[in-house]
Amino acid sequence: MEKLDDTTLRQYRALRDDFIFMVDNLVEKLYYRLFGAMISVHEITFRVKSEESFKAKVEKRDYKDNPIYEMEDVLGIRIVIYRKDELDKAVSLLRKELQVEEVIEYTRKKRPDMDYRSIHVIINPKSELVGFAADWLQNKENVDLSRIKLEVQIRTMVMHTWAALSSRVNYKGTKLTKSRRKKLERLTERFDDIDDEITGLYQAGKKEYNEFPIGDNELSRLLDYATGVQMKSRNYITIITNILARNQITRNEIFEILENGRQVRQELVRYRNDKIRKIANDEVGPNPNKVNEKVSSYGVIDQFDLAIAFLGIWRENLRRKHYIYDAEFYAMYHQ
Repeated sequence: MEKLDDTTLRQYRALRDDFIFMVDNLVEKLYYRLFGAMISVHEITFRVKSEESFKAKVEKRDYKDNPIYEMEDVLGIRIVIYRKDELDKAVSLLRKELQVEEVIEYTRKKRPDMDYRSIHVIINPKSELVGFAADWLQNKENVDLSRIKLEVQIRTMVMHTWAALSSRVNYKGTKLTKSRRKKLERLTERFDDIDDEITGLYQAGKKEYNEFPIGDNELSRLLDYATGVQMKSRNYITIITNILARNQITRNEIFEILENGRQVRQELVRYRNDKIRKIANDEVGPNPNKVNEKVSSYGVIDQFDLAIAFLGIWRENLRRKHYIYDAEFYAMYHQ
């Protein structure tokens, strides 16, 4: 049991809001990177330990150094993805973008004895992604940012669901009987099986999907994926077809660029986030549910606006001499 000294608590209290700002910025940039790598992200959340939680953990454990440096989960990010086969891809991306110190795998393969499933990546947040804040934070409270650790949890939606359920079944601090332990192990195995089956279904569907020729259906799916809005109506295909015809651009050219062009994918992410941010700032305020409703209600217009944004990017890539676009044509499809 260690008593928290006033200096450390003062440092943490003074820096906590800045940590929140820094991690929030990192989350936004990670979203761009993950989306750009075509990893199917369900959500990314973060938390910075509250002052009370920080104090309680310090008093439970013995830290040789400043707890701000030794505690691995002072700052935390959780990335929830859809499929198990993307876990390694997400870890590889973190290794590429951040300074990774350790990867701990709580998976069926690595830890079959545990009823917890996740991958924890311990990183040093002083990297090029958040480097702009490093000097400012270090000077503010004389805290060496290069020694602070951040825990990134990566898990599938199935893992996330099981973590939430098991935490309600297996109360912290209670001792499990042999019978309850066996039941938890069996349930964990079932959730592992579900995760594997979902990945298998996706891989089978992807194989079937790739056998179809490129056409309206494929373009529709690409646009749905890019905007996050699955439309029942396919009217925007007519719109895009007209735009493409007027600019002498083929669907095959678009498909090839979207598949191979990292720049285009990054632009799609930027465009969609700028759109959502504008809606939140100018129309409905920072309410996620209202923003989602607004984005959905703007679906067709968003698809059309996105097509215009596509052409702005593709115009240079395809080296077209003429780019036809006029207010009359735009208005015609906004009625």
